Amino acid sequence: MIRPVTLADMDFCQSIAIKFCEIAGTNYDRSTVENTVEQLINNGIMIRSDRGIIGGLVFPLFMSGETVAQEFFWYSEGKDGKELLEAFEDAAKEKGATKIIMVSLHNEYQSKIDKIYTDLGYIESEKSFIKGI
Repeated sequence: MIRPVTLADMDFCQSIAIKFCEIAGTNYDRSTVENTVEQLINNGIMIRSDRGIIGGLVFPLFMSGETVAQEFFWYSEGKDGKELLEAFEDAAKEKGATKIIMVSLHNEYQSKIDKIYTDLGYIESEKSFIKGI
């Protein structure tokens, strides 16, 4: 079942975050996940299924003022990943977004994720670079 996340789902969100961080090769911090989930429940979009979550914010673009939704994370262990994304798109439309910005990590799954995005009508727009300081 696809539905909005509530605070009662925090343990589920934590378990998904741990799995995502393992795959992504990033650090996991329980309090950061808790704070992010609370913020997205209150001010963004946070949706779950039985085996995954998707979350992000809706905001105006800096230069154009166009309202967009930016996905922060999307993870599913099942076949409901597309349904999660569709629910995110619907929630973004309800909040006034006219475009969705999706991101993918540069790892062994990137070509698979890129194909999912392009099959769903997304186009590559920009790349980002990260440097530790």
